[in-house]
Amino acid sequence: MNKNLIITAIAENVPKIRFLDVSEIESPYLLERLARGGIREGGARSIMEMNEILELMPSGILAGKDAELNAIEFIRDKDISHIIPYSHGGSNDAENLVFEDSSANRTRGAREISDNELDDIREQNFHESLAAIQESICSAAIDGLIFGAALGVGYACFEVRTEPKGKISQEEASKIITKNIIQGGCAGSLSRSISAAIFEFAPALGEVLGFIMPPIRVLNWVVSISGFVSRTYSKSQADSARYYAANPEDLTLFRRRLQALCID
Repeated sequence: MNKNLIITAIAENVPKIRFLDVSEIESPYLLERLARGGIREGGARSIMEMNEILELMPSGILAGKDAELNAIEFIRDKDISHIIPYSHGGSNDAENLVFEDSSANRTRGAREISDNELDDIREQNFHESLAAIQESICSAAIDGLIFGAALGVGYACFEVRTEPKGKISQEEASKIITKNIIQGGCAGSLSRSISAAIFEFAPALGEVLGFIMPPIRVLNWVVSISGFVSRTYSKSQADSARYYAANPEDLTLFRRRLQALCID
């Protein structure tokens, strides 16, 4: 088992899952809804306030490469409703807001949202996000598989090329490449899909993983490069020994030249 390959595939994949931020949104429709949705009076929200509104969405909507499209689809038939109505003194702050089905919001009118109703709204929002969560995890698994397999090819080529000539047959080289592709692909796919699930169901833990992985990546690359240098040097030594064993006259000539240099 190629431990360096597996560690690299894991460390390179975990930090790639992160949440959508307002600064990354390109859709004018989504930006407008976040800036003015639910506001009865006054101007648009600040960027910080828009991010607070964005975070009211289920985390499964906001993670992954299709987060913006998922957010647009999620918000399309929803109002940003006041828990305590604005007409009753409720604020436009995020803690007094919730994404709710537009028809339900209008049917309730100016009545305050009860605790039971709020639980039902949040549960409904979560269930609506499950499809996006499943799609995000599957997409992450495929991306990780491709990345890990490509990494496995690179490691396999390095492993084959640093072996002395003639030591590995073509069949053995094919086995090494296949093994590394499988190991890298599995490690990449599992790490990316698991990290996607963590980010969506336990966001705080996901943030911790994203924070600790970069140092592990750097350390692993240092170890990998050190191994490359060591194996390349060993291969060079082995090739030289094999060559001079087959051509002793060249070894004698090399020694004479070395002695002449030392004398000079």
